[in-house]
Amino acid sequence: MFAFLILALFAGPPVQSQDGELGAAAKFAEDSQFDRAVSVAQAALAQNPKDARAHYQLGLFWGQAGDMAKAEEQFRRAIQIKPDYPEAHYRLALTLIAQPKEKLDWPQTAAECRKALKIRRDYPEALNLLGVALVSMNQTGDAVPLFERAIQLRPNYAEAHLNLGMALETGSQIQGATAQYRRALASRRNYAEAHVRLGKCLFRENKNEAARAELEAALRTNPDLPDAHYALARVYQTLQDKPDAQVELRQVQQLNRRKVLANQAILLSNAGLDLAAKGDRAGALRSLQAAVAAKPDYSIAHYNLGLILADAGHLDQGIAEIRNAISLGPPFAKSHFNLGRMLERKGDLEGARKEIVAAQELQPGDSATRAELQSLKARMSTASGQVSASSLDPLPDTSQRHNEAGRALNASGDTLGSIGEFLRALTLQPDNFQARYDLAVAYLQNGDTSNSELEFRKLLLMRPSDPEALFGLGLVLRQTGDRDGAVKEFKAVLAEQPNYPNAGYYLEITQHEVHE
Repeated sequence: MFAFLILALFAGPPVQSQDGELGAAAKFAEDSQFDRAVSVAQAALAQNPKDARAHYQLGLFWGQAGDMAKAEEQFRRAIQIKPDYPEAHYRLALTLIAQPKEKLDWPQTAAECRKALKIRRDYPEALNLLGVALVSMNQTGDAVPLFERAIQLRPNYAEAHLNLGMALETGSQIQGATAQYRRALASRRNYAEAHVRLGKCLFRENKNEAARAELEAALRTNPDLPDAHYALARVYQTLQDKPDAQVELRQVQQLNRRKVLANQAILLSNAGLDLAAKGDRAGALRSLQAAVAAKPDYSIAHYNLGLILADAGHLDQGIAEIRNAISLGPPFAKSHFNLGRMLERKGDLEGARKEIVAAQELQPGDSATRAELQSLKARMSTASGQVSASSLDPLPDTSQRHNEAGRALNASGDTLGSIGEFLRALTLQPDNFQARYDLAVAYLQNGDTSNSELEFRKLLLMRPSDPEALFGLGLVLRQTGDRDGAVKEFKAVLAEQPNYPNAGYYLEITQHEVHE
């Protein structure tokens, strides 16, 4: 495995912008407050959807948060606006190999790196990643000069030294590989991967004590390296230290077992979400429960399990799972937001308020959070200090009733209040198509194009050919600057309903803008 840890590469500081909002977002990202960074960057894009740099930085924030699909989308938008953007091409290349559960797209990764290098010839990171891609496609000979050029441009580039060493080792150039591993360690202290590779080379040269020292150094830095434990076991066996060799082999078995369980948890969690999307709630629950059993510290699985449990009517269990997700971290606004809504359903309005406030602190610009907090405060004030679930909802607490209330608030100009009611309607009935459509429109009216796009896409999962949802998504994409995407949606509307009001008009003007 070559030396490129995707999240580590994304973790570098974003290119600083002269724009105050993006500068503030970058500071949030440096503090690992990714929800806040994303929220601020989205607010900047709402003001100027054609800002390629803002799309790029938003992609960095999503990448740092681990959401490579959203990162990829933003880098593609940045390139669409500014094709000669080398950093965006390079980061897009990273996202294409950042989803371990999917087939890694090495050919396209190489293509994006070449695009970046065509714009900027002396780009060490792109040279290094292109070399990794070529090795992964069995073109090691072509990769070596790329690693060498990256090192020439940046002599202390530890990953490039390591990758060059591995390429040389593949060609049985052990001495050259050893020299590169030493240079990697000189460039970065406690570089566990370099210690492992150097230790293995020394063992091949029968330098057992030196190999032992390198492998033990690797494990002091990172004890969870099965390759290092196995290599150290072989060294111990050669040194006739059988007890220690057995200890290392048991460590290998434990780590491999843990890795298998972690991979199973990912697959089970993804399967659970797929089943939930298809309406198989029972199957989704079984799959997600199996995921958290396989990997108890898997916070995302706990979070999704909590949502589905609450949706199935098991509110207390759902609350417990969301609390588990929050305790495991990292902090995300959605976890606090959904916990707040669950507590509100239970009648604990003060607890709900605290969670919604926590969500707002993590993601200040989110309109749904503001709407929910406003709605909560209104409900708490009507209780005159006596908070009880029975006194707050004199009318039947149904999805349809909340949707009607949301429409009334929207008609009176209270968009935030209407969003809160639509969200409550969907909490009670997630497949309420009309409430989700009204929510998507309310988000759009409030300038929240990100949430609006998300809701329109959810509608199209429910009804793939619905003209209203297609048209709404087209409007959102047009507003965010994705003219090609908007044209596609408007054409889909007219294919379903040739006389749909305004679809032809928006198709014509959007096509004109694309050709300008």
